[in-house]
Amino acid sequence: MDGHRHYRAGSRTYRGNVGLTAGGWVAARARGGEPVWPAMDSYAFAHSNPVWIGRVGSTDRAAMRRSAAALGPVVDAAECRLIAGYGGAENVPRILEAFAAARRRLAEAARSGESQ
Repeated sequence: MDGHRHYRAGSRTYRGNVGLTAGGWVAARARGGEPVWPAMDSYAFAHSNPVWIGRVGSTDRAAMRRSAAALGPVVDAAECRLIAGYGGAENVPRILEAFAAARRRLAEAARSGESQ
């Protein structure tokens, strides 16, 4: 033993129900124990590809409105960090245009519940 925990390979099966919205996607994520070499992340994990609900590109309007409203403050915080990191807004005008476009799209999604 080299001082690291070793976990036996294997599989687990879980059964149950998951409440889904009318649209959007769902994915599965599994977390494991403490990683050992050659893993390079802070924890062991696996993530499945997204599986669309109903059809590719589908959305649930209520979920879209909630998500869009929740992302507004995230965009604000990211913009503040960007400006601070680059020494002022005058140094990143093109990126600030992208933030403004994101805000417009989020505002529309928050009103209509639809992505564009």
